[in-house]
Amino acid sequence: MIQKVLHNKFLLAGLIIILIISLHYAKILSPLEKIICLTLSPFQKVIYVATDELSSELSKIATKRNLALENQELKQKIAQLEQEIARLKVFIEESELLAKQNEYFNSRGFNFVNAEIIAKSYDSNPNLLVINKGTDDNIKDGMAAVIKDGLVVGKIIKTESDKSFLLLLIDNGCKMSAALAGQSKIVGLVEGKHNVSLGLNYILKSAKIKKGDLIVTSGLDDHIPAGLLIGEVESVNEGEGKLFKSANIISSANFKNLRRVSIITD
Repeated sequence: MIQKVLHNKFLLAGLIIILIISLHYAKILSPLEKIICLTLSPFQKVIYVATDELSSELSKIATKRNLALENQELKQKIAQLEQEIARLKVFIEESELLAKQNEYFNSRGFNFVNAEIIAKSYDSNPNLLVINKGTDDNIKDGMAAVIKDGLVVGKIIKTESDKSFLLLLIDNGCKMSAALAGQSKIVGLVEGKHNVSLGLNYILKSAKIKKGDLIVTSGLDDHIPAGLLIGEVESVNEGEGKLFKSANIISSANFKNLRRVSIITD
């Protein structure tokens, strides 16, 4: 029987454990336990300190990771807020411009329709824009598109029910009858130059025109009233030996960054 127990390792281990527990509760092992505790005490302190330091380092690493994640999230939120602020600024600026435009047109007694530029044209011409108003809004071919203080930026050349095509004034193909402000008898033809600037052509040689003079619409074009500002004279080309002279015109409009325009209607 004893030999069977000795050969059965699990049974032997169980009996040893039971024996140790019994001796412990009988306090027979107390002297030995004290000696073991005293022997292992320094090691317990070392293990405790090492464990505490390891726990502290792991806590620091976890804290750094959490801070890094929080920092990344904060950066994303800040970027989103900056975008929202930028959009809000644009909205406020556009609202203020529209309010000023509406006030100006109402004071002059003009009928007008506010429109947004929704796209470039379908062809390759960067000076041909698409607006979100058309014949359903009483828009017609030949009407002038203006911005602040009635500054002309182009005219409508094609209309559909819900949209229209706007040709910018600086385009080589855009032409508009113009006059010297306050002197309607001095007229000429404003044309785009090199798709980037404006020129006033076919001015009679006898006409008195100089740098700084304001150029406005003459009222000779269908659907375009007189007195809308086009720009001011930058320089005059006398055209020696010719019947006509010409002038270079500068406009304060930013033709490359238009977002909204007003169409002067009948």
